Amino acid sequence: MPLELSPVGGLQLPVPAGAAGEKLTDPVVEALLDFSAFYIKNACDAKVANFSPAGTQVDACPVANQFTFDPLEARGHQVKLPVPSLYVFWQGDSKSVEWTIFHTYRVREIHLMYAFEELPSITAMTQRHGLLNSVDAALHKMSKRQLHSSFTPSILGPTVTTAGVCMGISQALGDRGVVDWKWLGGHKGRFGIDEGPLAERRAAKKSGRDFPALLGKFEVWERITEKTMSDGLYPTGDGTPDISVTINASGGETNQTVEFLTGVLGAPDGSEDLDDC
Repeated sequence: MPLELSPVGGLQLPVPAGAAGEKLTDPVVEALLDFSAFYIKNACDAKVANFSPAGTQVDACPVANQFTFDPLEARGHQVKLPVPSLYVFWQGDSKSVEWTIFHTYRVREIHLMYAFEELPSITAMTQRHGLLNSVDAALHKMSKRQLHSSFTPSILGPTVTTAGVCMGISQALGDRGVVDWKWLGGHKGRFGIDEGPLAERRAAKKSGRDFPALLGKFEVWERITEKTMSDGLYPTGDGTPDISVTINASGGETNQTVEFLTGVLGAPDGSEDLDDC
């Protein structure tokens, strides 16, 4: 019979208990953070390492500085955030879209902020004026390509056990058509130290200590997948098992029949999805 165990996008529901103390992740956010960091590093690492003075910055997006929370959200205490750093997080509302009579999608906007170290001199501002342009261009390229020949996803969904090089994150998170995403675009700005989220507070800032930053967002579609089928025979297990069928035929003049065709009517297994219609 049908089971309630089924994912929404790359998130298995009910959520498995996992190990003690293990974090509860948002798979799409984690995957977009992982993929965005790779593309930013791929695009900018060589140039960033060549900024002067030499050796002051050698990594455009260090692994230790990749986060899944909103750095602009007001908090009870102040935290000095590292740079360069990348933040990918869900902000705003979700909505349901009935895409077909079979498939409903949960749609969200996932936000991104990339911040680089402050620009304290004319030399630094001159050298780095094109940095955020390169980051935004890399994210547009990432969205268009959806994969990279040197990238292996580290975040897997409930239907994927292993990931290989050149696998897209949608493929890693679920079956075909379960997760879809695109980069909607970004805008260049300043992220001031300890400023908080409000524009008027940023405008009133006097210190001049700012991080050049790119803020943008993705649109993510996550399919609310169908119920799964259990094993076994009805009524103790599967309510729609495979059915053996025999068709008999006669000439129409008598009640005598002969076997014409035998076969098996297969139970629903997911292959009947109308993704390609």
